[in-house]
Amino acid sequence: MNLEQYIERSRILDLSLVPSKHRGELLRLLEEGVQLPELVRDHRHLVDKLPRAQLRRLFEARVEWRARQRARDRLEETLGRCGLPSPPQAVKDRALVPHKVDAVERAVRICSRDDFDDEDAWAEGLVALLDVWSGAVNLTLRRGSIKVRLDPKHPDARAFEELALRTETLSDLSAHRWQAIRRGIRAGALAV
Repeated sequence: MNLEQYIERSRILDLSLVPSKHRGELLRLLEEGVQLPELVRDHRHLVDKLPRAQLRRLFEARVEWRARQRARDRLEETLGRCGLPSPPQAVKDRALVPHKVDAVERAVRICSRDDFDDEDAWAEGLVALLDVWSGAVNLTLRRGSIKVRLDPKHPDARAFEELALRTETLSDLSAHRWQAIRRGIRAGALAV
């Protein structure tokens, strides 16, 4: 899946704002890894009429597309190493973000190709598993909670005190707080 297909499928931004006469060249340059300063310096005509917010989103889309590509490469490597069959292209195309690509591996392990009469039926089974997995993740993120416990005997316990003994919903948990909790877990002072 190239960058344009990824953007269209993920609806990450509205490509109609990119002039169609320049769209192919701009997306090709982004796929090749051209950075913004180089793009503005050497290919100004491609980005002159783009709103800054859209240009920023294009670069963010490229980062997400590359992360997905790396996850797909890991998937193929892992499946090959384990002797598992590669899932049908329709299943791979369903997994637009890295964590869903990781879920494809688990789905292939759960839903064996040998259990199905043909490739299409296997693809339907894998897609159903991905849908269930996505629903569970979304439900967990909306309604799930986290409780952090402190090891009072840990030498750094006082540094992590404020993070412990609270239950927080995952939807309200800020990124910086989660990172602080992870530091406490790595230090051995906190448990989730």
